[in-house]
Amino acid sequence: MRLSLLLFICLCLVSDIASAQRIRLKSLQFGPSLGAQIQRQDTTLADVRKLVKDAQNFPKNGLDTLEREFGRGLFQGSMGHIQVALLTTWEFPSDKKILWGLQKEWSIGIEYDYASNHQERWSTRPSFTSVQDTIHEVNFRRNNHAIALYTEFLFKKGFSRDRISIYAGLGGTLAYSIADYVVEKKARRENYKEVAVEKYRHDAGQRRDISVLFPMGVMFRPGGLRRPLGIAMGIRPGFMIVKEKNFDAFVPGFLGYSARLIYHVH
Repeated sequence: MRLSLLLFICLCLVSDIASAQRIRLKSLQFGPSLGAQIQRQDTTLADVRKLVKDAQNFPKNGLDTLEREFGRGLFQGSMGHIQVALLTTWEFPSDKKILWGLQKEWSIGIEYDYASNHQERWSTRPSFTSVQDTIHEVNFRRNNHAIALYTEFLFKKGFSRDRISIYAGLGGTLAYSIADYVVEKKARRENYKEVAVEKYRHDAGQRRDISVLFPMGVMFRPGGLRRPLGIAMGIRPGFMIVKEKNFDAFVPGFLGYSARLIYHVH
């Protein structure tokens, strides 16, 4: 309900701004991006227990006979994001000469965000140097599905009759989780092959994110102004403000890579 109201207000603002500034719809953009939240707050088992709604039944498996595995791995401290955005892009026409021939564009739309990360792992083999024929292990994976409102304001410089353009600007997202849970997996390995697997899903509380991003990259329009299709590729460094239930807000860094298909209306 809150998200629907927010989207309605934003659409009304877009309509008012378009009427006042005489901006016009220039293109539609659709495509994915991959990103990494440099730091995450849910690190230890006690922290993960704070995330789930039914903490009394978490975890399902006893860990008393297991040991935490040696080492956390290269990406254990980060949280990966897969995002897909559908954006409308608006152009600010001007009769006056713009400094360096820069074009101004404003994009706004909806973005779906899937975030996931592995937690620490417990096993009868505490280190990689241990040699055992049968290994019992339990691990946890945090999954979050969110819908976000995404917007960005870009300065763009075109070359070769706008067949190639470079851009940079400021963007941001306001995301609200629609499904959040922790997957608990218990496995038995014999000769390094999984022979028995049990999975349990633990629903978690809602997560809210605010991201401040600095998108930059290159746009290609191979057919020039005669062809409507193009692509945009770039990076989105920035930072996030993350608020989880039962946790204080914290501010991790963020780095994303995006690729979008562009359909030019004008």
